[in-house]
Amino acid sequence: MPESRGHFGRRVNRALDDPILQKALTDAMIGLRGRRNKAFESFDFAGGRAELKRRRLANLERLPELLDQFTQRLAAVGGVVHLAKDAAEAR
Repeated sequence: MPESRGHFGRRVNRALDDPILQKALTDAMIGLRGRRNKAFESFDFAGGRAELKRRRLANLERLPELLDQFTQRLAAVGGVVHLAKDAAEAR
């Protein structure tokens, strides 16, 4: 039998007021932040941004090919792509 909202709320409040659980949550967050920071300390964000821009532009140049590939793959699993000339036709 599912517990009532009131009972659940009381359990949540009791857990949130528990100093041992508060410390465990704080310690967990500190640990997660530390591991995240360590994982990204050597990451070249400017280089990553430039690489993503390069890929985006390269894919824009290949858009007709990629659309054809998408259409074929969708058709292979039973989907249908409707290509419209403009927004009015799409409606």
